[in-house]
Amino acid sequence: METRLANDNALVLGKHFHLSPTALTVTGEPTFQEWSAACEQLQVIHQSVHWWLGDLLRYGEAKWGEKYTQAVEETPFTHGTLRNDVWVATAIDQSRRNDRLTFSHHAVVAALPPAEQDEWLDRAEREGWSSRQLWAESRDATPPVILYDGMGRWGGGPHRWIVRLPDGEQPSGATAGAAVHIIIREKP
Repeated sequence: METRLANDNALVLGKHFHLSPTALTVTGEPTFQEWSAACEQLQVIHQSVHWWLGDLLRYGEAKWGEKYTQAVEETPFTHGTLRNDVWVATAIDQSRRNDRLTFSHHAVVAALPPAEQDEWLDRAEREGWSSRQLWAESRDATPPVILYDGMGRWGGGPHRWIVRLPDGEQPSGATAGAAVHIIIREKP
């Protein structure tokens, strides 16, 4: 099914489905197969947007440096979401991404070395795990490292933020950025 932009900047799926920022309009009489294909296209778009943003922002940063941040401010996503998208897209090479798992699955294992990422992603696919199940299984197998200890922004008194890293690996700027997605909040 062809996907393209129409003259009015609406996204067009096939011949019958036009998407604006706030609606999907059906024109003509689509067949069941055309309708089903449009559903599949929307699922791909939904599951892919954070990969696309991460890769696009990585390119923009490499090409234009600080100048790209002006364009980033125009997106509807928070700075934390975009930072996480870039971090996961950087941590997991395009050739190793599993299109049968969600971006969230990949974010769970992004702090691990590539071989361990592959092991956990393969296992998640084989076992049919949700990203939460993958997180629970992988955190039990990886020792924690404390990244922050003290009064937190969320209130409620002293607490720790913990991210799980492989043996011997120390937190770095990139790992700290990833903590947005894989942090555990635990009161001492």
